[in-house]
Amino acid sequence: MNLTHSFYRVYQSVYKVAMGALDWTPPELLQGAGAIKKLPA
Repeated sequence: MNLTHSFYRVYQSVYKVAMGALDWTPPELLQGAGAIKKLPA
């Protein structure tokens, strides 16, 4: 294993742990008449 490969493994491991801390809620979908007025809120 060379240094570059080790760096990529550490990089991937850090992101795998960080993904658990991120907010993965789906976005709210605004539809229908007057939906544009709800955007600033």
